[in-house]
Amino acid sequence: MTCLRSRDASQDSDQQKWLSDERRRRIYLRKVHQKGEDKKWDARSQQILREEYISSQRQWLESQDRSAPPTLVHPGDEIMDGIVIEHGEEMIDQVLSRENEEVEALVAMLEDRPNEGTLGTDDSISYGSDDENYDSIFAEILATASEGKAAQSGIWQTVARPEDNEEHGETMDTTS
Repeated sequence: MTCLRSRDASQDSDQQKWLSDERRRRIYLRKVHQKGEDKKWDARSQQILREEYISSQRQWLESQDRSAPPTLVHPGDEIMDGIVIEHGEEMIDQVLSRENEEVEALVAMLEDRPNEGTLGTDDSISYGSDDENYDSIFAEILATASEGKAAQSGIWQTVARPEDNEEHGETMDTTS
C-alpha cells in the first residue's frame, strides 16, 4: 500500500504541476491577447482623434470661407499665396502699358523739376558716388587749409604757447 500511496502521490503532484503550468499558460495567453486588444484600441482611438481633427479643421475652413468676402475666380486662373492670377494677354498688356505710363510720367516730372534738394550750389554732385563726394570735400579742406595756413599757424601758436609748455617741461615745435 505504501507503493500505491506513493504512486498516487506522484500522480497527484504531476497533476498539480500540470494544472499550475496550464494556469500559467492561460494567464500568459490572456495577457498576450489583452495587449493585442489594447493595441487595437489605441490604434482606433488615434484614428478617431485624427478624424475628429480633420473634421474640425474642415469645419473651420468652411466657416472661414463663409465669412470671407466673395472672390471672382475663373476656371483658367491660378491661385498663388491667396492671390488670383488671371491669364490673359489683355490683362498683361494693360499692366505693361500702365507701368510704362508711370515710368514716363516719373521721368517727365524729374526733367521738369528744377534742381531742388541739391546740397549747396555745386552742380557737380552726383548721387550714388561716395568717392567723388569725399574727393570734393577733401579738395575743399585742402583749399581752405592752404588759404588760411598763416591764420592756422597763429591759432596753433596761441593754443600751444611755448611758455605754457615750458612750465610742464614740454616743448612744442610750431614751425612747419
